Amino acid sequence: MLGYLSTTAMILLWCALFTAARAYGSFQLASRPGRAPGRARPLGQTLVVPALVAGPVLVVVAYKLLAVNLHVPVGFFATPVEMLLATAAPALVLVLASGLWTHVGRGVTREFEHWRAKPFATAGLAFGQTPRTALRRVVLVTSLTRAFGDCLPWLFGELVIVETVFGAPGLGLDAWHLARTRDLEGLAYALFGLATLYLMATVTAAMAQRWIGRRLESYA
Repeated sequence: MLGYLSTTAMILLWCALFTAARAYGSFQLASRPGRAPGRARPLGQTLVVPALVAGPVLVVVAYKLLAVNLHVPVGFFATPVEMLLATAAPALVLVLASGLWTHVGRGVTREFEHWRAKPFATAGLAFGQTPRTALRRVVLVTSLTRAFGDCLPWLFGELVIVETVFGAPGLGLDAWHLARTRDLEGLAYALFGLATLYLMATVTAAMAQRWIGRRLESYA
């Protein structure tokens, strides 16, 4: 079970990295010099693609056009580095399918417009800070925590499909195989692992949002 858990953890780690990169890129565009306030347009506003569609398309296109096999190798025959690199493609599909990509794009722009109108941002400008410098931390942290909190159910719901499409030997694929063979005891262990990960992620997101809310009370 530890091997399946490590594969799922790698996919979720890549999801966090891709989402953070998306947030940073959206912030750079929203805070670019010369952009008029209130005219920001979120990137990827309607870009939510089901994993059952995006996954097979990406696998076929990569193999036919680039001769690249995106199926995740069996952990027993692959090194940790190979496994880590192989789980990047499933994670990218999972970010798109769960709505994280869209949610973060909208959230960063919305948070930037919201916090730029606050007195502390005006004070930062008076001390020579640019809006990008003064607001980077608060905008990125608030938008990321809110996006993960809102999209976690979709993230874990699409995880099983993503692991199945890419053949990633994680908890989701293991649960799928065990359900097909009607191994109820093994299925219970796999579902327990998924439920534990989901509970940990949910509690972490809730605690982060609560902590950030307390820290930002004086800025509201």
